[in-house]
Amino acid sequence: MALDADDEFVLLSCTESDQTIREGDGQEIIVSTDAIIDWDMAYILTHQIVKIKANRQRLIEQSSYFRSLLSGSFSESCLDCISINWNMESFINALRSMFGCSLDITPESFISFCEAALFFGVDYLLSECQCWLKSVTSYKGILLPQIQLADLISIWKYGLENAIDFVPQLCIFYLACNFMWAISFDAFHDVPYEMLYSCIKNPNLTVDSEKHLCDAILAWLTSNTKEYGASSASINDYTDILAEIRFGLLPLSFAAVKRRCNFFSEFADRGISTILTLASYPSASSTNILDDEDFSHLRIRLTKYTKKVDLSGCPQFSPALLLLSVLHSSHSMDPILKNKIKQQLLTFEDPIGPNFEISWQIFPILTFEGVQEVDISNCQMPLLKPVVECFSRSFPSLKTLKAANYLKLPTAMLYQLVQRCRLLNDVDLSVDISPIIPAKVSIKFSHPDVAPQRSRRITPMDAVSFSYNLGLQLSNITNLTLEGRTDISDRHLFFFTEFCPSLCYVNLRGCISLTDDGISVVLLKCIKLHSILVCDTYFGRNSVLALCYGASKFENSAAPKFEDFSQSLASRLQVLHMGGCKSVTETFLSELISQTPMLKSLCLRETELVDHALDKFSGSCLEMLDVSNTKVSGSAVAQVIRRNLGLKCFIARDCRNFLQEESKSVTEKSNAFSYHYSELYYELGKSCQLEEIAVGWGFSFFSLEVLRPAIRMLRTIIIGLGGSFGEDGLKMLPTLCPWLETLILYFQVIYDCYQMLKGIG
Repeated sequence: MALDADDEFVLLSCTESDQTIREGDGQEIIVSTDAIIDWDMAYILTHQIVKIKANRQRLIEQSSYFRSLLSGSFSESCLDCISINWNMESFINALRSMFGCSLDITPESFISFCEAALFFGVDYLLSECQCWLKSVTSYKGILLPQIQLADLISIWKYGLENAIDFVPQLCIFYLACNFMWAISFDAFHDVPYEMLYSCIKNPNLTVDSEKHLCDAILAWLTSNTKEYGASSASINDYTDILAEIRFGLLPLSFAAVKRRCNFFSEFADRGISTILTLASYPSASSTNILDDEDFSHLRIRLTKYTKKVDLSGCPQFSPALLLLSVLHSSHSMDPILKNKIKQQLLTFEDPIGPNFEISWQIFPILTFEGVQEVDISNCQMPLLKPVVECFSRSFPSLKTLKAANYLKLPTAMLYQLVQRCRLLNDVDLSVDISPIIPAKVSIKFSHPDVAPQRSRRITPMDAVSFSYNLGLQLSNITNLTLEGRTDISDRHLFFFTEFCPSLCYVNLRGCISLTDDGISVVLLKCIKLHSILVCDTYFGRNSVLALCYGASKFENSAAPKFEDFSQSLASRLQVLHMGGCKSVTETFLSELISQTPMLKSLCLRETELVDHALDKFSGSCLEMLDVSNTKVSGSAVAQVIRRNLGLKCFIARDCRNFLQEESKSVTEKSNAFSYHYSELYYELGKSCQLEEIAVGWGFSFFSLEVLRPAIRMLRTIIIGLGGSFGEDGLKMLPTLCPWLETLILYFQVIYDCYQMLKGIG
């Protein structure tokens, strides 16, 4: 029976294709597309049968399926009722798109929308699906991922199986641009081989380093060959994808370790040979590369989406290799340009020659605006100047530079670095001195530039007279790490105090060539400092005075003077690490601690800390506290913990006074069971949620029981000399600390107890 005299409408009777039994108020509902904007989708979908009164002409215009059905030669063209056996929600959404309604496409609904668009021939809906996928796969830096890796894999498979070209293309682009994000998920092992291979071949593949790419591929291979067995997934099947790794750009130690891998042993040998050749003759090797038609295998992977470049641990890294990586492709170079570039590269081998000055005008250098961080730690480059110049030209947005363990630090090049890279705000030039404690080493002989300076009276005016004559622009550096550098002198610090007025974080740990006077200049001039790390240095009286009273204690000083306690630098400190600073007397330590109420991290190990000094601390923001090897008592520390409920890291090894207090607190019960604990561990257990704890004297497995509420999220526990942890403590750990990752025991009597440790992270 016709619904309308002029046949404008047709009745669509919709049922579920899989006969899903819906829980709802009724079996059938009738709605009209005239009011489609006001449809209550949730209510409509509770019915078993949905009958829709739809405009016939609109269906014909928007859908090739209905166009063929209603306007062709099919017998249904004269019918007023058509049965639709399809996923009801998917079809109704497709119908809504035909009538101009906006749709909420999600990763979960994308495939069903595409299926409906293809089956019913709704070009507009397919176009909307394409726009949505293009939007969510466009590069946004993965701050808030709009599509998860598992959904991306499903969508890629669907697009490939149904020959929808734009789907696999966009998915591959998304995976390539965000490869570092993808490899952090367990679902990465589920990426199909074809998808992974296409991603690695994609020119937009963005990785922090070749090491990360190699690790990801080997992890994928290990997971997939274990699942299917060597017989059906032969190693030879994956030769193509392994060959895509640029072996010459791997860290040498990494390549050496990977020689043990069945997948990678042959490739690792090839990589080691290339690495050693480049490390021995960097510039000569680079010029030979220019003779090849394609030297992409030695180009650092850089794309417009690259944010971080990690070259740490690569002895083969050189100015020439960096320059070749930022040049335009060799295919576009003419022979004359190639020869000029070769001549320039060879000058890197002769830095003292008359032609050492680089003619940068001839280099067609690419610019990578996205690069914000570069790590060249443990790269023993003979020359820093061309590297700095290349950074400033190719990485104009560079903000973080890590060059740890660069032993030969030319001061002039360091100055050039901060002048050329104007956005640079975080510089790490530290040297690893972990096996040595500088404060406990007596230097018998040293080069004059490295030997500790004899203390002398210094005022901030010394720094002014040194650096103002250089005519340098002010730097934006806020974080400066010089940890372990014995070649940094007071004179270098004076320079930094002048052209780095925005310094907020400074790490001078182990810089034994600095004097107390030199350190005090930094504290006087850099009034924005909130984090100071001066462990194992000559930080002493003058530095404390600079923190607490500013320049008011120094005559003829141009530095700002603090008029009251609330304006002092000490009062604004958030991090103060002064472990091993023996030059600070008990009196000055007490004064300093009394003026630091905002501290979040405090390290006082091996200082003259006693109860009287610690009692002066009034802060309530501590997250980390280290009082190792001091004379402080557990009761005094407990008072501090009582006010600092956010404490996450507590380090108190070699505190002998804890043992005396523990002995006094022992209480014998009638059943001869010794249950004892100190006030310290009681407060920790009651107030904190610890992630790391290091203790010794006075600690036992009874203390562990008292700490139970505080160590549920514990990641690291260290038991040192004087602690009696024992096998009973080990048995308790898996239950008390399910998230434990690191367990270190010093001077503990432990027998074979593998079974006890089962269950630990």
